Amino acid sequence: MRVLTTIFLAAIVFSGCATQEEFIAPDFDRAKEFSGTKDKVWEAVIDYFAGRNIPIKTLEKDSGLIYAETLIASVGYGETGDFFRYAACPKKWSVVYVGPATVSVNVLVTDIQSGDDSVSVQVNTRHRVLANVYAVLATVPQTVECSSSGYIEGAIHNHVEEYLRTSTPIRPPMESANESD
Repeated sequence: MRVLTTIFLAAIVFSGCATQEEFIAPDFDRAKEFSGTKDKVWEAVIDYFAGRNIPIKTLEKDSGLIYAETLIASVGYGETGDFFRYAACPKKWSVVYVGPATVSVNVLVTDIQSGDDSVSVQVNTRHRVLANVYAVLATVPQTVECSSSGYIEGAIHNHVEEYLRTSTPIRPPMESANESD
């Protein structure tokens, strides 16, 4: 009877391992080159954060470094929250993402060559989420590192490009609480 029970438990454990998909992180450009002065590109990146009310923890214009405060993102039910628009996490039968989820963003704005009007904007993100990992007879909470989906990097690059093209701040529409008719 013990042998039969052991074989049954082993079959359950190993059958899940055989059906796991291989995780392949999305491929996208973290850095993009822009034509313009470093000051103008810097303004565009700051405008992106300001327009979305994203708090900045570190702002070093000389080095070109911007660190945003760590943001909390919604996981949602069945991975429907905002976090999964920004992050690409491994899909496994034994893992349920429950949150909280955090997103860290830092941007590096640098001149490509001195005296040239070519500037690089490199965006680095870090995505973490709390998950319940189901093992035999136990559920173990674990923080999972996810890859970026490229969404935030693309949004910042697109914003800089549009800002440089129009030379005006681009802000999402906001309703005023004190509007008078």
